[in-house]
Amino acid sequence: MTGRVPLSEQVAEVERELRQRHRAYPRWIDQKRLKVETAHEHMSRLQAALATLQILHQHADGLRLLISYLKREQRIRGVSDDWNQDDVPTEEETAILLEQPAVRAVLEAFPGAVLTSIAPVAYPTPEPALEDGATNEELP
Repeated sequence: MTGRVPLSEQVAEVERELRQRHRAYPRWIDQKRLKVETAHEHMSRLQAALATLQILHQHADGLRLLISYLKREQRIRGVSDDWNQDDVPTEEETAILLEQPAVRAVLEAFPGAVLTSIAPVAYPTPEPALEDGATNEELP
């Protein structure tokens, strides 16, 4: 198969693989072909991959819209990290975003909040590491 594989099919394939491993691993452990710890590690990784795919699948429409919006903004401005606080999504983008469960949950948690802009999150700069016994007040 070539080309794009829909997220729903990716989820189904990982679920199928998990079921097969769930059936095969006990036998392989009994036959000493696989260690218990290794089986747990493999299953944990595959379950994490499944959870990630399920989240992506659940929010696919909103994520596609957000990516489209951000790409459009980059084309308008050129590739830049400068984001204007007045970046307002179109009415269509707002309507689609408001249908997303995560967006609705945030707006419900903050009554009166409205969707006004889309921008990357600015993360705080970590404080410099301190030597043993030093305090922030002692830094230059």
